[in-house]
Amino acid sequence: MNQHNYKNEQAIIALVSEYEVMSQRGTVGFFEETVFFEIIQHYENAENFDRALEVADHAIAQHGFCPDFYIKKAQILLVTNQAEEALEYLQRAESYAPAELEVQILRAEALVCLDQIAAAFTVLDVLKQYSNEEDLTHIYLCEALIFENIEDFDQMFDALRKAVLADPSNRQAMERVWLSVEMSQRYKESVHLHEKILDIDPYSFIAWYNLGHAYFCINQYRKAADAFEYAYIIDETFEFAYRDCGEACIKIGDYQRALKCYKEAIEHIETDSDVLTRMGYCEEQLNRVDLAKKNYFSALEMDDFNDLAYFRLGECCVREKNWKMAIDYYQKAITINDVREEYLAAIASAYHHIDQEALAMDFYRKAVDTAPETSQYWVLFATFLLDIGENEEALEVLEEALIYAGGPELLYGKIACMILLKRKAEALYLLHEALNLSFDQYESMFELVPSLEGDPEIMTMIAAYQTS
Repeated sequence: MNQHNYKNEQAIIALVSEYEVMSQRGTVGFFEETVFFEIIQHYENAENFDRALEVADHAIAQHGFCPDFYIKKAQILLVTNQAEEALEYLQRAESYAPAELEVQILRAEALVCLDQIAAAFTVLDVLKQYSNEEDLTHIYLCEALIFENIEDFDQMFDALRKAVLADPSNRQAMERVWLSVEMSQRYKESVHLHEKILDIDPYSFIAWYNLGHAYFCINQYRKAADAFEYAYIIDETFEFAYRDCGEACIKIGDYQRALKCYKEAIEHIETDSDVLTRMGYCEEQLNRVDLAKKNYFSALEMDDFNDLAYFRLGECCVREKNWKMAIDYYQKAITINDVREEYLAAIASAYHHIDQEALAMDFYRKAVDTAPETSQYWVLFATFLLDIGENEEALEVLEEALIYAGGPELLYGKIACMILLKRKAEALYLLHEALNLSFDQYESMFELVPSLEGDPEIMTMIAAYQTS
């Protein structure tokens, strides 16, 4: 059989079928090198590595002087964690192709699998001495993967920086950069690195995407949105760029731009429940509640286990003061995911609005137990207790909150409760401490108990600290 190009899927399947028939008979006829590679690739894609190794053996038997088949077999052996045998085939490949870079890089990878890290680095150090820039990219990429393996993410970033500056078109290296940045938290350096790459290649969508992530992680959301937008303009099918651009826009409150981004996304990528939920959230923030609900219902048609869509529908009902309907939606969200403190606090508030105080108290308690380190939910719980006249319990809750969450707003809340309980002398002493600790937070005391703003002793003490 003398054919040279089997990229057409049907042709490859026909070849594989022919090979399997021969294999079952115990006699595999002659195949050209390119055909063997196509068959091996087919089995690799199907993750049928045993059959891929079998084909590689037949290829070696028929084309014993071709180093590529020894290299291919070594690659598959590495994938299947057979590093020692992989080294044997790399040795045989090297005898036919002593200057082949891939042989040495695979040798380094095999040594890493055998936990011979120093030996792997030695192989790469020798390679660096006589390699050109294009080869250096592959060497530094391999070095980065070793550093990733030993969880040295700073060194991983340094190696990948060298790799991508040597060859910014190396997609594998560009895609690994972000992991190294995320793990080493070298966001500002990532900004500088990707700006350099974009000076070389302004149409690198991966560079724009990585730059966007770096900006996002240093809270420069507008710049992040711009970078993500460039990424999906260059590659209209780049799904993550659309999603992350929308998220950055939401962070800066630019819901109109986020909506535009999501609408562009669904023109080029497959719509899913998550995108529709985010579109609904944007409509909700723009006070277009009917459109928001329409998106949430569409999201649930695609995924009826989308707890966030149910929660947001509950929030829409709260806007409409339809508390019972809100509770229905919140309950559906909690049934799917009962460890989201915002869901638990929201249903507690809704129950409070329909005077179901016992249920409200139960859900507020679940909210603070779910996120004890978050002061926001303790404050909501205490506010509820004060609202129903349970001042002593509110104080107990805030004292408990100070143990788990800490924070000056909780201390100010405790002071407010103590004053309500006629423990003013103790409260004023604590207020002195709180004002010393965090003067700027004193207004949280008035948010909890607004009437205290008219207390002359409290206001005099605050004024004294304000002028000191």
